Amino acid sequence: FKHMQNEIVYLRREMGDPRILDYFYSIGYDWIPNSSRIRPSPKVAQLKQISMLSIRNSWVHFDDYFICKIFGKAFEVTSDNRFIASFRTVQIDSHNFCLDNIVSKEDRVFRPNNFPYDVKGNHWLLWYGCKVQSHSSEEINEHVYSEVNKIVSKYENLSFDYIWYINPKMSLPEFFHIHVFWNTVTI
Repeated sequence: FKHMQNEIVYLRREMGDPRILDYFYSIGYDWIPNSSRIRPSPKVAQLKQISMLSIRNSWVHFDDYFICKIFGKAFEVTSDNRFIASFRTVQIDSHNFCLDNIVSKEDRVFRPNNFPYDVKGNHWLLWYGCKVQSHSSEEINEHVYSEVNKIVSKYENLSFDYIWYINPKMSLPEFFHIHVFWNTVTI
């Protein structure tokens, strides 16, 4: 394994094998989850379950929550006081309609995970406007670097380390996303 100190690195855990995470955790990178911390804690998992139920009950279409709340698209309130994406309230030719007309594979949003794992660093998600992975690992790594750098570059004498991976057990497969764990490093 390559030691990470002060390097731009990424980790893609395709097979769900936590041994690599365990290795980095064991050599002092406690901001990276290890095999016992790759899921939310029971308390956070319960909060996530309640939140998902609330979303499903308050939005006409589950995808609309992500389109509107994550990607910032307009929404409206229905007569039964549920939310719906505004694009759904206009006449749509269902044979030619694709969510790519609303969000595209190029759309991405980097934000803190609402249901973070038990780590000491930052646990964020990078959401893409597509259901399946449409970028190479190298492109995704460039996106992660760019997004974290936007945050950290505002401060003097700081750099960062990060890892990212595609969760093999996505609880929200409606939109492709990756988990990003990052930590600042004083230079």
